[in-house]
Amino acid sequence: MAEVMVDEYGRPEPPREGGEVATLLGFLDYQRATLEWKCRGLSDEQLRVALRPSPMTLGGLLKHLACVEDSWFTEVVAGEPALEPWASADFQADPEWTWHSAAFDSGEYLRALWTEGVNRSRAIVQAQLSRGEEAALSQTHADWQLPHPVSLRWVLVHMIEEYARHMGHADFPTQRARRSDARVDRRPNGVTDSQARSTPPNEPSPTLTPLSGTWQFGKPPGSSRSRVADWHWEPRHR
Repeated sequence: MAEVMVDEYGRPEPPREGGEVATLLGFLDYQRATLEWKCRGLSDEQLRVALRPSPMTLGGLLKHLACVEDSWFTEVVAGEPALEPWASADFQADPEWTWHSAAFDSGEYLRALWTEGVNRSRAIVQAQLSRGEEAALSQTHADWQLPHPVSLRWVLVHMIEEYARHMGHADFPTQRARRSDARVDRRPNGVTDSQARSTPPNEPSPTLTPLSGTWQFGKPPGSSRSRVADWHWEPRHR
């Protein structure tokens, strides 16, 4: 078995000469480790910090990706019922529930929720692969929220894309959280502890170049499952 190399942030490097399964799982675990690194050592208040115009917080991201893990692996791949807290959440009344509710959760709870979801996902994937790698990767899985069945290979590639996209988003709130005392911009619930230090709601952050577009909540292009809707930038076409 090849030795796993770890970078300076504690992330396992994906194999450079591995097979398909090792490469897919290596890149997915690298992205998961990136989220852990970005949230490492942050207080509850820092996990609630956002950098406008985005309402995204690192705490909301932990809860959202915990939901995504269970949604795709537990429900779609394993075909099991939704787990708590997702099963009793009213996503019809509040499609942004994972992001909004995270503002009231502790960092300890959010980290544990995400870690447990990742561990479940890994166990499900290993159970699938025990039947044979090629057969498992090609096996399709149906779900009532999906227009067409998807293979485990598709789910793994989609999860790499999901994490990678969000890790780019997370750079901004991570930098703000580590530079601040976490008393400002406590989105997504819109509450701030210090109006004097907050960026006015209708003005762009002075540290960013204003972009032509708006932050929208919903299913970004290519997404199909209702509970995994999230914030994405919608460019304004001229």
